[in-house]
Amino acid sequence: MRKEILLSALLFAAGSIFAQYKIDLGKVTPPTVKYLQLGHSGPVGKEIRINNLYLEEGGIPQLPVMGEIHYNRMDSRYWRDALLKMKASGIDIVATYCIWSLHEEFEGELSWEGHLNLRRFIELCKELDMKVHLRFGPYCNAEIKNGGLPDWIVNNKNLITRSNDPLYLEYTRRWYQAVYDQVKGLLWKDGGPVMALQLENEYVRPGMIVSHLLNLKKMAVEIGFDVPLYSMTHWMDSEYPKGEIVPYAGFYIEAPWTASGKNEIPTSNFEFFTYNRLSDNIGTDIIKIEGDVESLSGENNDSPFFT
Repeated sequence: MRKEILLSALLFAAGSIFAQYKIDLGKVTPPTVKYLQLGHSGPVGKEIRINNLYLEEGGIPQLPVMGEIHYNRMDSRYWRDALLKMKASGIDIVATYCIWSLHEEFEGELSWEGHLNLRRFIELCKELDMKVHLRFGPYCNAEIKNGGLPDWIVNNKNLITRSNDPLYLEYTRRWYQAVYDQVKGLLWKDGGPVMALQLENEYVRPGMIVSHLLNLKKMAVEIGFDVPLYSMTHWMDSEYPKGEIVPYAGFYIEAPWTASGKNEIPTSNFEFFTYNRLSDNIGTDIIKIEGDVESLSGENNDSPFFT
């Protein structure tokens, strides 16, 4: 009798749900899917392609989860343990800064040993079957002095940093070449884990964004960085190299620095229900001061919502 009553209740509840809600998608027009012309998509069956809506691997749309770890800021003995914990948390793409100032503190004296052994770190990611999103600047920010630019670059009176200054770009080319020499053979097209490159970081100089980022990408490609995805951390909707570089938006799910103690702002879920791809407390102050442009929005579907 109890089983019959329970079954009747479940059927009644299910019937009530379907009776109250009805969705008609007959008149919905799906957005147009356009593939971006980026780099080499990779081996057959594992091709990574990016369109204006999503990332796909082997022809199958994916919902990747990326997590940050800075190999050059921790003891290399703990890399494996940290990566395994990340993987156990559901992360499948490892993002890491390759910070110029840590590898070349003094001009011409490059170091890739110990906790600076980028190649060993990437090989470990491959062993653990984790993809790598390499963020190699030249400017990284990363809450480090000069944003990762070496003192000898910043103090050079003959160049202008973070610009199209020929001397700055030449030094940047040398840096890119040094990084490439470490990761050669480990790109996605070679069967390695490096599937993406971030160029610069939070670059918001009006009138300079497209030209400077394309200069950086051109250098990287000429050196040999041929990957499925080129990205930039970016806050502006109107100024970025559309179809060439994918802008990453940003949200702080929690912002403990905005309040303290019992007055902390509760975490909300509004981020998942808005066209606006940018939180009001992440870089928008720079936009309002330095550039008359719109905050990154998803209404136009020019690029996928990567964040």
